[in-house]
Amino acid sequence: MRTQRHKLLIVLVCLAALTVGMAGHGWLYGQDKRAAFKPVTSKVVRGGQQPQKVTADISGLKEVWLLATVGKDDYHHDRAAWGDPVLIDKAGKRTDLTTLKPVSVKVGAGSLKLNSAWSGGALRIGKKTFKRGFLAHAPSALRFKLDGKYERFEAQVGIGAGAGKNGSSAFRVLDKYDATDMAIYPHGKAVTVKLAAPARAKKSVPLGANVEALRRAIKDLTSTFTDRYPKGSEYLKRLEDLAAQDNSAERTKALLSLQQEALLANPLLDFDKLLLVRRTARKLGLPANWCSNSSIGKTGYDNDIAVLSPVSPAGKLTTLHKPAKGEYVGEVDLHFNADKMLFSMPSAGGRGAWQIFEINVDPSTVLRTGGTGLRQVSPTRKDESYTNNYDACYLPDGRIMFTSTAPCVAVPCVRGSAPVATLFIMDADGGNIRQLCFDQEHSWYPAVMGNGRILYARWEYADLPHSNSRMLFTMNPDGTNQRSFYGSNSFWPNSIFYARPIPGHPTKAVGIVTGHHAPARMGEMIVFDIALGTQEADGVVQRIPGYGKKVKALVQDNLTGGSWPKFLHPYPLSEKYYLVSMQPRGGLWGVYLVDVFDNMLLLAQQPGYAMLEPVPLRKTPMPPAIPDKINLNSKDAVIFISDVYYGPGLAGVPRGEVKKLRVFTYTFGYPGVGGLYGSIGMDGPWDMRRTMGTVPVEKDGSAVFRVPANTPITIQPLDSEGKALQIM
Repeated sequence: MRTQRHKLLIVLVCLAALTVGMAGHGWLYGQDKRAAFKPVTSKVVRGGQQPQKVTADISGLKEVWLLATVGKDDYHHDRAAWGDPVLIDKAGKRTDLTTLKPVSVKVGAGSLKLNSAWSGGALRIGKKTFKRGFLAHAPSALRFKLDGKYERFEAQVGIGAGAGKNGSSAFRVLDKYDATDMAIYPHGKAVTVKLAAPARAKKSVPLGANVEALRRAIKDLTSTFTDRYPKGSEYLKRLEDLAAQDNSAERTKALLSLQQEALLANPLLDFDKLLLVRRTARKLGLPANWCSNSSIGKTGYDNDIAVLSPVSPAGKLTTLHKPAKGEYVGEVDLHFNADKMLFSMPSAGGRGAWQIFEINVDPSTVLRTGGTGLRQVSPTRKDESYTNNYDACYLPDGRIMFTSTAPCVAVPCVRGSAPVATLFIMDADGGNIRQLCFDQEHSWYPAVMGNGRILYARWEYADLPHSNSRMLFTMNPDGTNQRSFYGSNSFWPNSIFYARPIPGHPTKAVGIVTGHHAPARMGEMIVFDIALGTQEADGVVQRIPGYGKKVKALVQDNLTGGSWPKFLHPYPLSEKYYLVSMQPRGGLWGVYLVDVFDNMLLLAQQPGYAMLEPVPLRKTPMPPAIPDKINLNSKDAVIFISDVYYGPGLAGVPRGEVKKLRVFTYTFGYPGVGGLYGSIGMDGPWDMRRTMGTVPVEKDGSAVFRVPANTPITIQPLDSEGKALQIM
């Protein structure tokens, strides 16, 4: 028996060895078995270096992961680029990877850039330009489904040229992802970063009905509109009956039905057509929070201006205008008479500059005819190829306000790679163009207030922590009387985008609050009232949703990255009810009716698309036209300060201490000038200063003097020795 067992053991060992040997030589039981996949990792590539070629054998892989890790320096410039990424099959056929949609995307900052640089324009690594590729700020992970169709992967990798000589990343090609595959090194210490699980395809996410929120809204609508909301008592009784029932599928269905019926009966929804922009969810066309339209791609969009009618989840979407060659179309502004609209779109089929267009619309026939009479409003100038015009709004006096990159200034902390757009005014025919703002940074999203003044966002950059200084300003339509509305001398919020005044309330506005290195433009929906305060969260009425909850003024860079739902483009119907573009966690971007009571009712969505920029297609009251106060014949301006000691700036400084004011101006950086580490001090300034002179201060603290027109100035109060007591 011992001998037999030993013989059997020897046979089994030999068979096992033979099996291993067969497998090691690539065959087993007559079937082909490929060698195990070998991960590929590049050398660390630094900013300014030429691209490295990466090749990986991906034979038989079901999926592939493209990772970019963060080097041991500051991660802020780790703009990891994959140039000309291709998949090659057995026959040698090459497939451009950029034509495939990633199964999941995770980036360390901003969003995945397709065929473009971080701030727009051509994708470059070192001195090489790529027509195709991805730019994914590290730490990043891109996952693609392959289904075993390909043999080899090739790409050229490196740091996007906009980072200059900053940034460093290593690039990895993997067949699977593990948290240990990604490491960042803040301050030289290795730390594992766990990326989110692969994202599932976006789908419709039912929000359900909030009984308490619905009860609050029904009671408010009943008391506010009385006879115009005749079924209020009936809705409330039905709600109380359902609230008393045990949970069941039938109860949930009945609650959702009641929610839709009661909220759509809101008398403020007195229109049967709603304008919106429908754009593929794969390419939202949202600039990074330090950029504007000229920094994003001009073409490659599947988008249109559409009309939803009726305004309900059962409504049908009809195209009003669709660009012929995939150009971006958006930033719609409907005229007060609802007979025409402005919008932004690149000219010449996407080959020209960004321009402002106008199209006629007849609400009674638009569903049959769409828009008519398309024309370009802003002029094309052959000698100003740098000039891009967009983001316009109608003014009560018939003129148009818009943003333009005509000043030829650029954001310095990204080495001047992002053109700055600021506010201009022009006649309805595109003539008599005049610059209104002369700041270092962007002025965004002009909107006419009920009193005829303009509410807009201004990025106050010079001599400030620029990640926390996108505030709201107001001015007259001619550019005079510019003053802070919300957020001056405040670290929160970092940014307020898409702000609109609330009708009937001169001190209230709604906007989207987000961070600096944060998801582009999207964030939390906040209602402000400057009658309550103008700094930090002092003037916050409410976050929506967030009934009864206090908003905290958090000071952090990526302020709202983990906050859900995400919001864009609010349109106030009143101080309580709003239309807005909203994305629930894991869901689609849709148009919703929301309120301060925490109701969120879906009105429109479409798989694969984002529903953006809701605007009722109806007439709205025209605010008063404020006459121009500017004297265009004058070459200077009079500055009057009633009391330099007033306010917190010189708190504790005895009266009489200030003897003079030093007045100086800046020369702001041009395109291609600047750099995060080329500043003086921790966070700027980047700009040359020029002293214009000093002026006396009277005993009562007043001062009056003249400065050249259209000149940004800063003032320093000086003591008797000429020492600065404070800066502006």
